[in-house]
Amino acid sequence: MHQQKHRTHPASPFASASSLGCLVLLVVLVVISIAMILLAAWQKDFTIANLDKCGHGTVTPTTNLLPWAVCHVRRKTTNSQFIYGYGRQDVTYPHADPAGGFDKVLKILYPKNSINPKSGRVGGLGFYTSHVPLAKEGYVEYEVYFPEEFKWVKGGKLPGIYGGGKNECSGGDKALDCFSVRLMWRASSVGETYLYVPRTEQHPSLFQYPPRTIADPTYGISLGRGGFKFRNDWNKVGIYVKLNTVGNQDGLLMVWIDDVIVVEFEKMVYRTLEGVQVTGIMFDTFFGGSKPGFEAAEDSVTYFRNLYLAATMPERLLR
Repeated sequence: MHQQKHRTHPASPFASASSLGCLVLLVVLVVISIAMILLAAWQKDFTIANLDKCGHGTVTPTTNLLPWAVCHVRRKTTNSQFIYGYGRQDVTYPHADPAGGFDKVLKILYPKNSINPKSGRVGGLGFYTSHVPLAKEGYVEYEVYFPEEFKWVKGGKLPGIYGGGKNECSGGDKALDCFSVRLMWRASSVGETYLYVPRTEQHPSLFQYPPRTIADPTYGISLGRGGFKFRNDWNKVGIYVKLNTVGNQDGLLMVWIDDVIVVEFEKMVYRTLEGVQVTGIMFDTFFGGSKPGFEAAEDSVTYFRNLYLAATMPERLLR
């Protein structure tokens, strides 16, 4: 019997090309899938590239930013994502929860006679974050605790949110290329929203916002003074801004205290320039004002916990 030899046929060039084409198509599909996943994540999260020494690389709406921020305060960091302002010597972290809880909290001291830090009599804490990617809306949330013995005096600033090309928008700024939304406490624990926005562009109803709105000729706008009060306990603050379309009075401002809405205004003008976007957190707390009578009456403290930043308001606040 003759043993039949099996011949090895060379691979078809068409088969090779087909296999290569399938491989290329697979790679393209994988790349597209990854890009779509990253895009979806980007719409919900803020990626911070420069957190290597102080925290996580990605900020989600449930990332507590206080540990990261305190780390940079201690380092007096100033870079593209964090700008240290003042108050490094007046913070203690971590500190025990004054209400007896288990959270690590931030204690902030306002020494007696301290006032607006630009006066040189520094008290409180100031820093700015800048890691929102060209956003037209933003939400900041935190909790602040006022002890029973807290002396409210004439008032003081609390953190908020800001936008524009500057590191801050306060202290008498005309707010032509920036904006800021903070809260203030006033005498007897009365609360208000404190605005730096382009004043001459506002809808007239802004200045009639109840129960009382005051437009200081030099400084900011005290919106809705007396519409809420702070408790000598933990107070949860939520601030949401949605920028106006340039040329229109259609911006949105919403403020919550303990998840109860206390301010809502739908005709806000935050900007007159397209380049003004939401930038990040304006963590600014001190006694003042800058006029005599605003000084801390004694060594005073507040406590903060659970500092969050998100691209939009939490679902629990949607109505």
